[in-house]
Amino acid sequence: MALLISHRTASALAAENSLEGINATKSCQADYVHMDVRLSRDGELVLMHDESVDRTTDGKGKVEDLDCTEIQALHVGNRPVPTLAEALILSRELELGVVIEMREEGLEALVAEAVPKEKSIITSSFHASLREIKHISDLKTGIIITSLPIKPVELALWAQADAIFPKRVNPRLFKEAHQMGLEVYPGRGQYSSSSILASAAGSGRSLDRQPLSYQGGARSAGHGYGKVQLRILSLPSFRGSGLHPLFLSPLSLQR
Repeated sequence: MALLISHRTASALAAENSLEGINATKSCQADYVHMDVRLSRDGELVLMHDESVDRTTDGKGKVEDLDCTEIQALHVGNRPVPTLAEALILSRELELGVVIEMREEGLEALVAEAVPKEKSIITSSFHASLREIKHISDLKTGIIITSLPIKPVELALWAQADAIFPKRVNPRLFKEAHQMGLEVYPGRGQYSSSSILASAAGSGRSLDRQPLSYQGGARSAGHGYGKVQLRILSLPSFRGSGLHPLFLSPLSLQR
């Protein structure tokens, strides 16, 4: 089975980082929901991508300058800005896994305390924060890289991470990451089945992650490509759905 994760709570279908978006994630048949967290002035974790509330709510101001009650008096979509606690409760009720992106440093202890270990991944561009998460918890983590650095695998290993969330990929990244037991989660809508299969062939081994196609109805189909047997899951309107293709399921290697 392939695994789908909604980006910023399926932001193409509902307000980003919202409870409506978590519900939309479930309606898309996704498995995990990604959300961004920041810290309010009084020390509460709230769902927010930007430093300020200006873009996504009906208010103004920096998150760090507002108390949680002030933030929750604002609306994202038609409902108050949710706290992380509220988002986790709803995700659990809907049986969704969670990907929590720490948008600032200093959240490690609060996130480790709030987020359950089961079906959770903590991500961040602040790799030292992920290293700290590993020191204080057993949570699964993944570094975010927006470029393609010379040694991305070494960055992940230094952070003691379990996975890499890259914006760009090449065959070498897959090969080296898989050799070190790291999972690779490419960003949304950027990679075709053929490009991922090429990465598998270039690595000299089966990819242990599985891409998703952009076309077709909601169905699964098996496709062969040389020695690699690929199962593709299709969802309607995938390109604009705000869903990430994540490579989590084993591909079989025909010998």
